Amino acid sequence: MPGSPLKTMSNYSSRQTCSIFIGMISLIGGSFSNFAVPALIGYVVDAMKEDPVNWNDINFYCFWMMIIVLVSAGFVWVRGTTFNTMSERIAQELRYDLFYFIIHKDVAFFDETKTGDILSRISSDTSVIQDGLSTNISMFIRAFIFIVVTM
Repeated sequence: MPGSPLKTMSNYSSRQTCSIFIGMISLIGGSFSNFAVPALIGYVVDAMKEDPVNWNDINFYCFWMMIIVLVSAGFVWVRGTTFNTMSERIAQELRYDLFYFIIHKDVAFFDETKTGDILSRISSDTSVIQDGLSTNISMFIRAFIFIVVTM
């Protein structure tokens, strides 16, 4: 496979632009509750400190907390599904390309290299890439958004 690893992976991920966009929007939407719910809890505590407790305000803020958490859960589900599906597709394309390049190797390559070593390497490398795309990138972007918003 010619080219640098970063360029090669960007070629695979560029085919998943729509999934990346949907995943990013869902990531931002899911992160919204990290900031909205603590603010609403503060409003509930303030409403409880009033001399005659204002139950209407408390119910109002609790209702909106429930709505925000449910909507956020939907966004988190879409994000997880999108990133997992995207990583599965990229891993499938990567396995296909690796298989294509391996079957077009000279016979001398197979005399020098054990078939089990080739299969093990393909399986472990694509698994590492798949795990990195589905979990690690999502966690990195979520942490980056949290840092930017809190500054």
